[in-house]
Amino acid sequence: MSQKQREEDFKRSQAWRANPGPSPGVEPLVGGGPSKEFIEGIIRMETAHGGLQRRVEEGDPNAIALRDDYLQIVKDSFTQPDDFAPRFNEWVGKLIAWYESLSEAVRQEIERNLPVPTKSLPLALLHKSDPINTAFILALFAAPNWTAQEAFPIGHALTFQNQQYFISIGLPSSDKTETLLSFFRRRGVLAVKAHYALWARWYEEGQEPGQYLNVTIDQFCSDLGYKKHVRGGFRLEHKQQAGELFEAMTSLQLEVSYSLTGKNFRKIQGPIWARGLIVWEGPSDRLRPFAFSYMPGPYYANEEWRQYHKAIGKISAGLLQLANDEDEWAILIGGYLGFIMRANQYRPRRLLIETVLRQTNLAQTTDLRRRASQYQQKFERALYRLKEVGVITSYKTDGLEATDCDDLYDRDAL
Repeated sequence: MSQKQREEDFKRSQAWRANPGPSPGVEPLVGGGPSKEFIEGIIRMETAHGGLQRRVEEGDPNAIALRDDYLQIVKDSFTQPDDFAPRFNEWVGKLIAWYESLSEAVRQEIERNLPVPTKSLPLALLHKSDPINTAFILALFAAPNWTAQEAFPIGHALTFQNQQYFISIGLPSSDKTETLLSFFRRRGVLAVKAHYALWARWYEEGQEPGQYLNVTIDQFCSDLGYKKHVRGGFRLEHKQQAGELFEAMTSLQLEVSYSLTGKNFRKIQGPIWARGLIVWEGPSDRLRPFAFSYMPGPYYANEEWRQYHKAIGKISAGLLQLANDEDEWAILIGGYLGFIMRANQYRPRRLLIETVLRQTNLAQTTDLRRRASQYQQKFERALYRLKEVGVITSYKTDGLEATDCDDLYDRDAL
């Protein structure tokens, strides 16, 4: 690649960082984005640099010499600033050549364990609070029971607020429909966490409607609460799972018919989460996701919808730190409480245990009657965990015979 091409790519990449993705269905690298060669070059350089650091730690003399060359270039840049760029570019070429000279087995071992820098989310996570996002969470709860809908081959439909909102969430017909449906039925808990994580990262980075946000798979793993292994990175299976999760979340579609006056209805259609660029890395026969870009679906940029649905909720980051395999009840109940608490302005609220368990699809009425004691114990353990991680500050249970049924479809509740 020529120096001129590098400079042009750099300028284009700056614009791409502000708005990295295209409209859904448009080739991600067309118009305004960096060239494919530029992206691949950045990945190769970062991977090689990570490998250099690892080999320096292991005492590799060639790696140490290459590291020392770089330190000398940086030192000389204070007295010879004009020489830094060409010398650095030449060093990058040597770095990549050195890394690619290593055996494939050594490179694979390095790449499996390379940590990617990540940023922590704030203690209070922000999330959009409106009928669409409420319906989306409830649809994720109901994934095991999705059925054919008028709008989609498979999905979930809800009616809110005195029949002012008719919302369907589902999967369009494709060769991946069955695979995606199976994923949501197996990984519904993880999908609930992902929805809160995507909103939290979106708001934390200060994005605007219509702008895509770049996120590495390592950052997504961190936001989802995956634990790093001893060498500082995330396990390959967790990265693969995060990549599958992102694909699944950005495959779900919505259809909303709503009336703000009670007379004329309007309709919004499109993805819940819009998918932009996906960058893959690794050997051609073992590609794995490295980074992606996303933004809320088109409904979020609809000025009329935003004018009437401005609410933003908050929930403790502890929700994302709950273990996916051990805290299923706590995650689902916490996800449910996320929009219930915002609707009640975070004041104490009395909820019927049966309502919570039915809405989260953790139990149905017939199950509760037969195994009330067992469900009571699981419910109280979930509340204990939610208090422990800061999602709720306190709780008190009166048992499954409590009265005061909570009405999810009440206008004030949404």
